[in-house]
Amino acid sequence: MSRLIHAVGSLPPAVAPDAETGMKWLVDSSAVDGQADGGAPVALTALPCDGDPDWIVQWLHGLRDVEDPSSARRVFEIVADGDSSDYDRVPMYRVAKGVKLQPEHVSLQRRQDVEGWIGLAEEVRRRAGADQLRFQVGIPSPLDLTTFALANPRVLPKLPVGQRLGAMASMLRLYPVFRTAVLDDVRAIHDSHGENVVFQVEAPSVLVVLWSAPAAARPLAAKWLAGKMAGLLAGFPQDAEVVLHLCYGDLAHRSLVTPDSFGPAVLFLNALAAKLGRRLPKVHLPAAFGDHPPSTDEAFYRPLRQLRPGYELYAGVAHHDGGTESREALRLFEDAFGRQATAVSTACGLGRHTAEQAEGAIQDCRDLAGVSRDEESAA
Repeated sequence: MSRLIHAVGSLPPAVAPDAETGMKWLVDSSAVDGQADGGAPVALTALPCDGDPDWIVQWLHGLRDVEDPSSARRVFEIVADGDSSDYDRVPMYRVAKGVKLQPEHVSLQRRQDVEGWIGLAEEVRRRAGADQLRFQVGIPSPLDLTTFALANPRVLPKLPVGQRLGAMASMLRLYPVFRTAVLDDVRAIHDSHGENVVFQVEAPSVLVVLWSAPAAARPLAAKWLAGKMAGLLAGFPQDAEVVLHLCYGDLAHRSLVTPDSFGPAVLFLNALAAKLGRRLPKVHLPAAFGDHPPSTDEAFYRPLRQLRPGYELYAGVAHHDGGTESREALRLFEDAFGRQATAVSTACGLGRHTAEQAEGAIQDCRDLAGVSRDEESAA
């Protein structure tokens, strides 16, 4: 059975100057024969509707202008400012004294975004003859949002100890507000478009925290992170289709950490499986990071042998340079996993690639998706 192609979401402006053009580019690029016209099957797991790589950055910068309607006061004060050109220049805030933070203060307004995209997405799908193709909506983990907004780990070390501890305490205390804001959007979108939508929960904080923690602390950290994720997923409608996107960060096409195995990811996923009362999400698991190609070290993939059963995995092994590295990475991924990956993908979205690199990456995905494990073994 051929694998599918999982498009993480973002696209470079050169191939996606607007949402409709970006969606059409993905559909055309993912058609089985390379041409979507004429009703050829489209090999995508779902169709991402928002190709903008900086929409979270825009939300983060927009927090400085949020006002509390009851008092006409600014909700946030700037602790550290920046233009988000790299991880050390991301702004960080605190809630203004006397303001009670509400979900609407931190809402991403994803429901409004989806209403703006859905008609365009339906038309792209109709023209491709892919009526069963669902629409993918990115939903950031509220833990990531809370951390970036209130306790940025690249800013905290620069603050006095007391201020640092206060920021961390504020992050933990206010996390439920961010969680409510995210779930309000999820439920509203599901109520209107449930059968047509796949929610991609984007959680780079998981692997960044685990790789930043001392090895001895990782099992405990994995359980804590799994508890937060399980609590979030418990708030999704029971019949919602969910994909969990793990990554190592990709701002300026650089990762926050340098992984050398899937060990921490498996710690987290096993802890999550133990805590979830609903079916397991599909998981996009990256073997590459930043501008680095996927690992071809067998030891990198070996921890997948310990993964609890029940997960469907999307192998993040495709790369814009393609070729033998990607193919070997997929072979090692699936050998350790013990079965074929449901889909292949790049490590993260393509929004910080050049147009040429995006073309190369999607070509690599298409090549890998059409190769069966038997064909690989015979190669």
